[in-house]
Amino acid sequence: MIATAPATTCAARGAAARAGVADAVVVDAGARTVRCLTLGDGNPERSVRPGQGPLGVPVHLGSPVIQELGPGVRDTPPADPNVIARLAARQLKRVAGAVLLHTGGGMGDVGAPPAAAEVRARLTDAARFAATSVCRIASERLVTAVGRAEFELVLATARDRALSRVVAAGAAPDTARIESVSHAPVAYLPAGVHRVTVHAVGQPAAGVPA
Repeated sequence: MIATAPATTCAARGAAARAGVADAVVVDAGARTVRCLTLGDGNPERSVRPGQGPLGVPVHLGSPVIQELGPGVRDTPPADPNVIARLAARQLKRVAGAVLLHTGGGMGDVGAPPAAAEVRARLTDAARFAATSVCRIASERLVTAVGRAEFELVLATARDRALSRVVAAGAAPDTARIESVSHAPVAYLPAGVHRVTVHAVGQPAAGVPA
């Protein structure tokens, strides 16, 4: 998931982590493009529609849903604060209790409210903070299982694999935990094939470079 939009996704998660919130609408203002992304429970909203993959085969990558304003998008200048404010307001209505956060080097150009210099500096560097404040991985696999017992074994194996991967990514073993598990049958493949997605997180182990 993160690999499909690494900078924007990390910036959104980092801004939320800096602000100490889990539900947020994040406006990430770059030099030429402004992107808006919604977080729920710290995770980006994901597309539920399959997209076209290699050779026209429909695939479902669960890519983050990112609203983008930039050159060529409805002929709207990316630095128009009014357009960006309306976009953020629409997103805020969709997530109860979400807060609005601004990040990115172009914050001052898109109508971000004034803030103390040190706070703005931290939020500007939100993407780097996301990479160093928590170890997080998303493991997604297509699995085949016949019957409930076999499927439960597959899920247990997927959880163990995710925990191993997050530790390998730098998390302290005693802090590694499963954040979420989701699964669904794959409609365009034979019966018994499921897509299993496991999110695991953990605090960086001592000595892991920031």
